[in-house]
Amino acid sequence: MNLRSRMIAGLTIALVPLLATACVRTAATDRGDVDAAETTGASFPITVQDCGGRPTTFDAAPEKVVTANLAALELVIRLGKSDRVAGTGWATGIATLPDDVREIAQSTPVLSAGAIPKEVLLTAGADAYIDAFGSMQMMGGDGMSEQDFADAGMSHVFLASSACASTLPAARANLDEVYRDIENIGAVLDASGAAADLIEQMRSTVSAATAGASAPSERPSVFYYSPDATSQGMTTVGGKQIANAVYELAGARNAFADDTTSMKPVSWEDVIAADPDYIQIATRHKASPEERAAAFAAAVDTLRNDPRARDLRAVREGRFIDLGAEETTLPGIENADAVATIAEAIGGR
Repeated sequence: MNLRSRMIAGLTIALVPLLATACVRTAATDRGDVDAAETTGASFPITVQDCGGRPTTFDAAPEKVVTANLAALELVIRLGKSDRVAGTGWATGIATLPDDVREIAQSTPVLSAGAIPKEVLLTAGADAYIDAFGSMQMMGGDGMSEQDFADAGMSHVFLASSACASTLPAARANLDEVYRDIENIGAVLDASGAAADLIEQMRSTVSAATAGASAPSERPSVFYYSPDATSQGMTTVGGKQIANAVYELAGARNAFADDTTSMKPVSWEDVIAADPDYIQIATRHKASPEERAAAFAAAVDTLRNDPRARDLRAVREGRFIDLGAEETTLPGIENADAVATIAEAIGGR
């Protein structure tokens, strides 16, 4: 049974505390560890910062929030704060959420199947927007300025582990940034206890999955392949992506770990040169489990019949890993399960 099916409380949204006083959360501007004991029962005001260091102060937990995606929505539900959600974006795939959160999720106002349009977001009646991406234009949405949010009376806060990946000083090798996101948003939503429980369960899942991992020099390589079309063409994950940490913890190696970005455009020539041992087929959320299974099968068929891909070692030997894009690249409880999935896939190598 995976972590998602065991969860009784959780969270997903991340903020970086800025100041440290008797009643303001511990800061981590150097991305150092935050003491979990200090997050439990933390009082307000709480000051957080975005990727560029701009501060936002909460005098109390926000009454209404908009979640950028399903990962954020699921975890806010598990935190017991579903009554505070005014709406969500990237809602495709609600029907595929776990049984214990699906009904609540389906009753949440859907603001968009993808990135939320500017006017829809700013008039949603929320006082905080939890941003997973850092750039709505990058994700196909409308560009918005901080002044737009201010004029709407809405705080704009970030999941730092995904939105701020470019600021990392080195490749990502663990889920500490994700844990910090969960810890911090737990404080902002006045739910530190539930956040701490979630982190503990994620750590336990990762620890069990990583026992006996191979030495770095012996680790098989994994190519993150997204069959969904994007404006950038074919992209994969670089060293600063959460997926890089998922692979490392699982005892594998990102085929493009040396890239110093988060998402990297690649050509088939690049992939042929890397010749990965495994290919993760990272389909995006679909409207139903059947659609997702069909998308996976279609991607395998494409790889086996494409003259550029069919001679890759992973394709010849049928080493395909069925693991969704969101579970691997966006912060949430799925990251721990993703480690377990990768570890299991390469375990029988």
